[in-house]
This record gives sequence, C-alpha cells and structure tokens, in this order.
Amino acid sequence: MKEVTLRGGFDAAAEEGRTGGSAVPGIEGAKRAEAEALARADFARADGTVVLLGEFFAHDDSGERAIVYCDPPLEVRVVSASAADLAREDAGWLVPLWNIDPVEPVLGLRRCWMHGPAYHLLTGLREDAGSAA
Repeated sequence: MKEVTLRGGFDAAAEEGRTGGSAVPGIEGAKRAEAEALARADFARADGTVVLLGEFFAHDDSGERAIVYCDPPLEVRVVSASAADLAREDAGWLVPLWNIDPVEPVLGLRRCWMHGPAYHLLTGLREDAGSAA
C-alpha cells in the first residue's frame, strides 16, 4: 500500500462547482457548448490512461473530502466522467472532473478524482491544472 498525506477542511462547496446554466453574464450558449465539446474530447483522449499526480481529491474512509498529496507522485488511471462531471462550472470556467483509480491501492482512500483541463467561458482560454490531456 502506498502512503499519502491527506488534508481535509477545504471548501467543499467550491470544489463541487455548479452545473447547468451560466453564472457569468454575457456567456453565449454557443461558447459554452464549444467548451463542453472540448472537455469531452480532452476526456476521451485521457480515458484509460495512467498519469502521475502529486495532488488530487478523494473521500477518505470516514467519507470526508480531502486533498491528497503524494511525494513521490502517484500513478493513477483515468476511469470515468459523467456528462455532469464534464459540464461543471465555477466562477466563469468550465472545470471538468475526472474519476481516477490509484494503480496501486492506497489505504484510507475511497472515491478519487482530479480536474481535467478548464476552459474560460468568455475567452476560451485553456488552463491545464495538472491534467494529463
């Protein structure tokens, strides 16, 4: 079993993001649809791949959300993302969430996830945020 460092107490509401309509005035539906199509394509390229991560998110054994820090980085496999996960919005950005599984089991972790590349919904700017795509 790999050992990792967990840090709880982060802003779970901010991490969850919002789905559905835009919270930023001026975002056109076409721009959002374009960003969502890019997010789906990013996930399709990453699905099933193994990546090294030094930081990701998880639920611990007690069900609490935590940020997981790994030194050295941990190999994880990108395993799934729902339509809602790929359409998450936060503060004017499309911030997709990808489910991951550690390649080698990690004691104390249940559901794990990372962020895919984010897209600003007004400018289209892409921010990789440590993803594999």
